[in-house]
Amino acid sequence: MDGCEKSARSGLRPAAPTRSPRSDGGASVAFYWYGTSPTARQVWLDVSQSLSYWEPGTFTNAGPFGPNDGYYEWRGLPAGSTIYVRVNQQLANGAWDPSETFYLSTPPCGR
Repeated sequence: MDGCEKSARSGLRPAAPTRSPRSDGGASVAFYWYGTSPTARQVWLDVSQSLSYWEPGTFTNAGPFGPNDGYYEWRGLPAGSTIYVRVNQQLANGAWDPSETFYLSTPPCGR
């Protein structure tokens, strides 16, 4: 792995992300998670560049994923930035159950 690669694993949250450089100067980050409810309706991976407590319009997301999914490679994240991340699942009863917020720093990747 070079300085722009990183990998992540954890329970209902991303951890130890994998990063790799992109030709556009951004970073690709591979997220792994586990611990979602087997009856979850849907699961989303949310990312933000600000610790804004997940207010609408302050983050972007990937999904929906199923309850058995646990991997997503996010391409084009800004290099040299702090990224805040959470996994958010919608339970069978319709309630949302977000993970804790975690963060990672993407390295400054060259073009």
